[in-house]
Parts: sequence; C-alpha cells; structure tokens
Amino acid sequence: MVAVLVRLKLALLRNALTRSIWKVLGLVFGGLYALGVIAAAYAGFVALRINDDPILTGGLTVLVFSLVTLGWVAFSVLISGIDDTLSPSRFALLPLSARRLQPGLFVAGLLGIPGVATTVVALGLVVAWSGSLVTALGALVAVPLGVATCFLLSRLATAGLAELLGTRRFRDIAVVLLALSGAGIGIGANVVTGSMGTDPTAWFGALERITDVLAWTPLGWAWALPASLAEGAWLAAAARLLLAVGLVVLTWWGWGRFLEVRLTSPLESRSGSGKVRSGGALDRFFGATPRGAVAARSLRYWRRDPRHLANLAALIVLPVLIVVTQFAQEEPNQLLVVFSPLLMALLLGSVISMELAYDGSAVALHVHTGLAGRDDRLGRLMAAGVLIVPALVVISVACVAIAGRWDLLVATLAMTLGVAVIIGGVASWISVFWPGHAPPPGANPFGKGSSGGLEAMVSFGVVTGASLVASLPVLAAGIGSLWLGWLQWVALGLALVLGALASWVGVVLGGRALDRRWPEVLRSVTALDA
Repeated sequence: MVAVLVRLKLALLRNALTRSIWKVLGLVFGGLYALGVIAAAYAGFVALRINDDPILTGGLTVLVFSLVTLGWVAFSVLISGIDDTLSPSRFALLPLSARRLQPGLFVAGLLGIPGVATTVVALGLVVAWSGSLVTALGALVAVPLGVATCFLLSRLATAGLAELLGTRRFRDIAVVLLALSGAGIGIGANVVTGSMGTDPTAWFGALERITDVLAWTPLGWAWALPASLAEGAWLAAAARLLLAVGLVVLTWWGWGRFLEVRLTSPLESRSGSGKVRSGGALDRFFGATPRGAVAARSLRYWRRDPRHLANLAALIVLPVLIVVTQFAQEEPNQLLVVFSPLLMALLLGSVISMELAYDGSAVALHVHTGLAGRDDRLGRLMAAGVLIVPALVVISVACVAIAGRWDLLVATLAMTLGVAVIIGGVASWISVFWPGHAPPPGANPFGKGSSGGLEAMVSFGVVTGASLVASLPVLAAGIGSLWLGWLQWVALGLALVLGALASWVGVVLGGRALDRRWPEVLRSVTALDA
C-alpha cells in the first residue's frame, strides 16, 4: 500500500504540473528556496563542527529545530496549508482502513518540498555532532524521530482544527485565538531582543535558558538527545528518548483516529441551520439589484467563512502588534505608531484578490445567471468597503490617540483610506487575470492552496506594486504634511479623487475583463475542487 500511494502521489503531481504553468513555477521557486535554505543550514552545521563547542552546538541546534517543528504546525495551519492531494475522504468509498492507509500517507506526505527539505536539513545534525561516535549515533536516532514529530504534529493539528472548525462558534473563537497567538509571539520576540541589547554574554545566557526549557518540551525532546549525550547526562538522554518515542506513538495514534473519522464521515460544514431566510437587513441595505445581491452575499461570507475571518483578524492584528512592540521599548517611534494602519491597507490587496478563489465552483452561478462582470466587481467592493473602511477609521484614530499626535489625524486617514481604496480598485481589475485558487467549501480549510498558491502571490505583488505607484501623490502629500501641515488636506483631496478613479477603473475594466474571461476564471478557481 505504501508503494501504491507513493506512485499515486507522484502521478497526481505529474498531472498537475502538465495542466498548470503556475504549479510548475511554484515547484521551481519552492525548490530553489529549499536549496538555499539547505545550503545555509549546512554551512552552519560545518561551522558548529569546526567550533566544537558542545554547549553552543546544543543550544543552537535545539533552538533551531524546535522552531522548525513549531513552524511545521504554524505554517500548515496559518499560511501555506498541507498537501491534501491524498485526502482521506477520497478513499471513503474504498474498502480500506486507516491502519492500511496511514503508512502510505505518511511517506507520501514527506515527498513534498517541505518534507524533503526538512529531512535533508535534519541530517545535518549528524554533521554538527560528528565530533564523537556517541553524539553522532544520538543524532542519527534524533533525525527520524524529529522529522516524524514535525509531520505528525502538523497533521494532527490541521486534522483536529479542520474537524472543530466545522462548527460556527469554535471557528470564530479559533480564528481569534490563532491571530492573538501570532501577535503574542511577535510581541514576545520583540521584547526579548530589546532587553538583550548587543551584549554577547547576555545572548549566550539567554540561549542556554531558552534551550533548557525547549529541551523538555515536545518541540525539543528528539532534537535535544545528542546534546544530552554530549553533556554526559545519560538519564536525561534516556528520558528524552522515551518521551520523543512516546510522542511519535501518541501523535500517530491521534492522526489515525482522525483518519478513521474522515474515511467514514467525510468533513462537512455544520454552520448552517438548514433554513433559508430572505429579505434580511443586508438585502434591504444593499438593495434588490444584482450588485446588491453580490454585496450582501459577500458580506455574509466575510462573517461566516473561516478564511475571510482569518484574513480579517490578521489585518487587524498587524497594527496592534506594531503599537505594542513600539511601546515595549524605552523610546517608542511615534510616527511608526501613527502610520501603522497603512500596513493594514497595503495588505488589503491579498484579501480582495482572493475573493473569486474563495467562491470556488459557486462562481458558476454568476456565469449561468448572466451576471455582468461590472456588477460582480462593484458588489464585492461594496461589501469590502462596508466592513474594512470603518475598521480602518477606528484603528487610525486609535493609533493617533495612543501616540498623542492629533495633528497627524487627517494625514493618517488620507493615506490609509486612500491606499486602501486604490488597492481595492486595482485588485478588482488585476485579480480577474490571476484569481488564484483555494480549497472548496466544506473541505479542509487548512489544505494545500488555502493561501492561493503562486498565482495569488503574483496577483498580490502586481496589485501592491501598481497601487503604490498610483498612491504616490497621496503618500507624498501625507509625508510632506510632517513639515507643512496644510499638505494633509491636499493628501485627503488626492485620496478622494484617486480612490474614486481607481474604483471606477477596477469596476469598469475589471468587469469587462471578467465578461470575457468567465470560463478561464471558473477553471482557475475550481482547480482544487476535482
């Protein structure tokens, strides 16, 4: 069964590459990035071997590989998603048990770029600890345990959260908690680095304390094994070996339980009540028009879809993270606090560009009903504006109040809202050509493609670059108001004019392009539905 699933995984990869140039480019760029990471990692391993300091080697290897393990979980859940080409639900109709499938899914899952890169880099642990036979053997034992821990923890986390996110209440709470966790990590890292300063002794002492803690956590049990042997702590090494093996066994069992559930009960969303309501407040607010219907539906998606909720939480957390980290320092940068909402506006393009992809096969409804592209573009912009613009205003006023720079309120609002509206208009046009793709509704929300893939990254890069060029007059006037206060009113006027122009261009040109490209868009956004 292992060989069959591996061949199936390779066949699916080959077929996907032949159908999509974006997947080829993604594989190439991902492979080049992985090669760069591997080369840098092995240069570090060789340097540690030459230095031959067991304390330094143990501290750095435990810290780095613990972060790698945490990264597997965090990136699978929050950013790139897991490779779901061999989803267990695809085998639900076959007479196969989870016990038979699990080894094959494990091996096939490690065949992707993250799995191969992690395994190759982990083997460098043997290079770093090759100073003695005992530590080298300990590293050889630690590598498979550590790699298995990375993979199994990530699969257990994504499987568990995907199951729980089927309920509306937990889905909303989970998104907020994940966003707060990311903010907490960023704030903690900033506070630690700020308190350490540039004293090498302080850094070395902090490294020892941190690794002592990590070595007794699930993240570091396996990776700390050779360090314990190097110190001659045989009892600690035996305890960590038992804990690491026990963790692998426990996560293997937990993942197997989720596989059994997915084989007998494919993942389904349980957010609906089964009742269809019409004539709600949103429908009355936007009006009984095609664009109004699109706006009302899009706004409901912003409230109910975990992908939209995660994006919204990330946008709001970023300014909060900047403000907190600045005031954690002795001399906070007030201008950075005041203009931090601008970062929220800049990242808005990644959200609006994915609107079509999040609809998936439901885009066919727009095609079948003959919806005009202009109504689709305008309706989605209306929904985003109703939700995002008030949030930007509140956050901008709050940041100005916290920094005590009320003289910059108009400039902050002008730059933030101007850039946001311009990006919204540009994204409404550009995203028609690169809509990206996402897991279909009801599937694992953390599956591969949840962030849109390379196509969405290209779309975001083009949208942001073009929007920055179009926003230069607003940004120049806003920054100039730091010296000439009256320029903030110029910035506000430019924001209104350029924002209206960008919105018009996005709706008109994006609508025309969408009318011509409905089949191509539908094919792109449903690429993962099959």
